[in-house]
Amino acid sequence: MIPTSAADERPTNPYLSKYAGGYTVQVLGVSTPSDAEAFILHENGNAKWMWLKDDGHGGAKKVSEKTGTWIAEENKIIISIDGNTGTITEVFVMKRGIFTETMRKRYLERTR
Repeated sequence: MIPTSAADERPTNPYLSKYAGGYTVQVLGVSTPSDAEAFILHENGNAKWMWLKDDGHGGAKKVSEKTGTWIAEENKIIISIDGNTGTITEVFVMKRGIFTETMRKRYLERTR
């Protein structure tokens, strides 16, 4: 029998697998086709935030990128990104099938 470490015995969070992927951040009532805010949420709990701009050639140019972590529950995603002045934490709660930020009129739209 192969010995296991304490880390191997931790229960896995099924919601990390369920909600992992790419998301753009949409704002209710606002359309900004030339700019986009996006999150990449990895199954291992790592997160990446990016600010993208239209490159004028049908693609996108990454303007800024930050890393952090995320956790998930049945109806909630909490993303913590290491910003320029400290950690920025955003909470998105499932409402009518859409992860909506609790403090502002923003929501996550899955990209992949």
